[in-house]
Amino acid sequence: MAVAILRFRAGADGDAPFIRELFAQTRGAEFALAGLSPDAVDQLVDLQLRAQSAQVAAEHPDARTTVIEKAGTPVGAVVVDRSSTGIHLVDLTIAAGHRREGIGSAVLRELAAESDESELPLTLHVWANNQAAIGLYKSFGFETVGERSGYDAMRREPSA
Repeated sequence: MAVAILRFRAGADGDAPFIRELFAQTRGAEFALAGLSPDAVDQLVDLQLRAQSAQVAAEHPDARTTVIEKAGTPVGAVVVDRSSTGIHLVDLTIAAGHRREGIGSAVLRELAAESDESELPLTLHVWANNQAAIGLYKSFGFETVGERSGYDAMRREPSA
């Protein structure tokens, strides 16, 4: 599948509404399944987004958010923590209307190339029940190396 030219740019404060919408598309749907009212879902989305942001800041203080654009429109975001010992994919979210277009694969190709060039491993954690994501990561050479609180730890060694 051919992917339109993607542009990657550093996330900025002005991207907060888009990041919230991405989070709502993913988590809001899960919360709605619990039979909550739309107002309750909105409040829960805000609460969970703040909690996730605080956790990322605490665990990955040097992580950077990159907004993914297609034809000038934001279509996703990726959070990556780079260090002297590895590259950690903290989060990758693609907007609901742009999933299955190869955008996630394009991001993973970029990160894999960076891993290979820097000779650093690429790691991530993924919800153990997210079989679609796990399959995608495995297709890029990731292997499951552990489990923690319902999440699989995955690692991809750099290619020689």
